[in-house]
Amino acid sequence: MAAVALVPSRHALAVMAARGVRWGEVVSTVSQVEVTDRHDGRTRYFRGALCVVVADDGTVVTVLLRSQAQWDDCAARARRRE
Repeated sequence: MAAVALVPSRHALAVMAARGVRWGEVVSTVSQVEVTDRHDGRTRYFRGALCVVVADDGTVVTVLLRSQAQWDDCAARARRRE
């Protein structure tokens, strides 16, 4: 991922705003990744409570909580208070 610059998609920006995720958190998740895998032709980067999905061209597709449980945007914002 080092050779490709990250660019947020419109969807990623919308979910980041709804979930209270800052761009710096996205960048640090990708640059200081704990676990990575490929899924549906994209790379998923996992670090702490976040999962960042990135296309091969560097487009950040979406940002998710790294959780097996069901969650919503309010739960995502609350992760900072835990």
